[in-house]
Amino acid sequence: MTMPNAEFRKFHEFTKMEDGDGDLPTIWGMATWEHPDSDNERCDYETAKPVYEAWSSKAFKRTKNAGQEISLGNIRLQHGSEVGGKATKLHFDDAAKEVWLGSEPIDETVHSALKKGHYTGYSQGGSYAWRACDTCETPLPLQQGNNFCPECDKYVVVRYGLKRIAEVSYVDSPATGEGFEHVKRNGSREILKFAKKQEVPPVAKETKKVRDEEAVK
Repeated sequence: MTMPNAEFRKFHEFTKMEDGDGDLPTIWGMATWEHPDSDNERCDYETAKPVYEAWSSKAFKRTKNAGQEISLGNIRLQHGSEVGGKATKLHFDDAAKEVWLGSEPIDETVHSALKKGHYTGYSQGGSYAWRACDTCETPLPLQQGNNFCPECDKYVVVRYGLKRIAEVSYVDSPATGEGFEHVKRNGSREILKFAKKQEVPPVAKETKKVRDEEAVK
């Protein structure tokens, strides 16, 4: 799916799944921070903080006014329309310039997928307010991954301002590291490995090739 230039998606792996008093755990992870990501872009914390506060405040007011259990933000699955859970905790670390998110999966099915490592992190879907070269501050196009600075005459680290957050999703994007920490109710801990994608067997690949050739005839 092609996104408009000003929109983007950013992935951060989970750091912890913590069992609480209820049936479902709290999934902890980074929502955004001021470090270069896989696109060599880094989010400006000063613009991100109020955007996350507004996103969370709207969800809080909606659910409170309706007499529902409180939500601090919508969590989806794979940036689709399916609900994956809700944000339950939001933490701003001003010193480290990090936004941390705690969420609760919607049901045991999503909980099981998280525990098995089928979803490995958060991905925020939002839009840029601005993008600029992190070295010379030359304004750059509002397009994810477009990092060539004409003034520096090279590809650079890009600093960007956050305009809005549409939603945050549980995603299966590949991540580095062993996995995220699962803290159980009894205080014990385990590291949950990320699920590895299964390679298509050679026989299956050959069968698909034959079918494709037949379809062309």
